[in-house]
Amino acid sequence: MNPNLEPKVRSLVNTHFMEAEADVNGFWNAVLNIYFPTNTLDFITAPEANPKVGSGSRTDLLVRKYTYGANNTVTRRPVLLYEGKAHNGENMDAIRAQVSDYLKNLGDLKSQEKCWVIGARGREVSFWCFTKGVGGKDPLEQWGVNVKDHKVGPMATKVSYDVLNNFSSQSRISWLPIVQYFHDHPLGP
Repeated sequence: MNPNLEPKVRSLVNTHFMEAEADVNGFWNAVLNIYFPTNTLDFITAPEANPKVGSGSRTDLLVRKYTYGANNTVTRRPVLLYEGKAHNGENMDAIRAQVSDYLKNLGDLKSQEKCWVIGARGREVSFWCFTKGVGGKDPLEQWGVNVKDHKVGPMATKVSYDVLNNFSSQSRISWLPIVQYFHDHPLGP
């Protein structure tokens, strides 16, 4: 992401922009459109996406990758699911449970396929990797940046980042490499 955006992110946070759910979701929609641009229709970000046809539940944003074939055929594959809350909304454990339920019911995702997940609560953000149909194992794995070697990968403990304090690539722990990793590996690790 453009480092020149840091002053704008700081301004948004300092003016309490990251408090209402709509604003939190708007910020992340902008971020996702930087990393998963929609201008070529290879990625489409669906707001209020219904994970399963006929289900009443909806996720805030669902990024899908589209592949276009001969005879006007199109296939789509979920790449990233995002769920956001206001700064005083449900906690990360509740968000985690909510996205896990969404993804278990996501019809576009086949067994053993992966989908990235971002959960945000105001300025707080967490990242996960979901694997569909893993049996008795937890399908949602926490992801983050290892502070020792600065590599993105699975984490043994819960990790959250602050949108502003962990924004700069100069920060000891930044969430930017995680989103970049998701971009570089859209179908999972």
